[in-house]
Amino acid sequence: MAISGHKGVSRIDQVSKNHHGWYVRVRYNGTTVSKFFATGSTGIATRR
Repeated sequence: MAISGHKGVSRIDQVSKNHHGWYVRVRYNGTTVSKFFATGSTGIATRR
């Protein structure tokens, strides 16, 4: 299980590319949907 404590939720912190956020995967009726939710380097979610 991920550090987040939730199945399908992973934290991404790739300093070399300044890429920070949460990657979420959900499977429903045989279809997998995934989305990356970007956060600032402080870890605070940003609104879009």
